[in-house]
Amino acid sequence: GSKLKTISIFRIFDRWGNAVYRHTNFDPADPIVFWNGQTTTGVYANPGVFPYMLEIQLINGKHEVYNGNITLLR
Repeated sequence: GSKLKTISIFRIFDRWGNAVYRHTNFDPADPIVFWNGQTTTGVYANPGVFPYMLEIQLINGKHEVYNGNITLLR
């Protein structure tokens, strides 16, 4: 299989479709990049289910898109 080169886009949304987190073009092994539950305005989100969209680039140049949900607990 092909190996992961970079994460092109990682977005997390609230239940209304507003982006609460966005990070682009980063190394998937970078331990600094994570979502700590804060929204783009710096406020901590209420517990709930947050849809995400992840676009990755593989070493062979192909792009793949993944979608799912993240459950935030407090």
